[in-house]
Amino acid sequence: MTLDSMAEGTLLAAYRSRRTGPVAIAGLNDGTADNAIALRHGSDDARLGSITTGGIEQAALSVGSALADTAYVAGLAFTAGDIAAAGDGGGAVTQASGTIPAINGLDLGSRPDGERLDGHLARVQLYDWRLSDGELSAASAALALQLGPVT
Repeated sequence: MTLDSMAEGTLLAAYRSRRTGPVAIAGLNDGTADNAIALRHGSDDARLGSITTGGIEQAALSVGSALADTAYVAGLAFTAGDIAAAGDGGGAVTQASGTIPAINGLDLGSRPDGERLDGHLARVQLYDWRLSDGELSAASAALALQLGPVT
């Protein structure tokens, strides 16, 4: 898989963060926060699948609120105009608009803007195709079942 040619894909992560607030889980970017596809927590503790292109937010899909010291699985499936996020086997939250940035790198537990994960990643999966909404929900449930509690 070549990251610099991903026009579509799916990013899944099983993780635990020791704190709330802005937290980086896993993401794809070009070395800047201006072009990024990320799983993260927002400043309001929302668990987000987010996409930014040219510094403009294209999507910020919430799959629930984050608590400190809690295990989660989150996923983001993307292609231009068809973006979905799911967490812990829940239904996909979708958006039918948004462009996908050019990316060339993978960050685990950090973002170029300084967000960091204070915790650990149990597993990260990256596909070079967009899972369907149902597949995304099922994959987030299956990953949680495979790993059991992330401690």
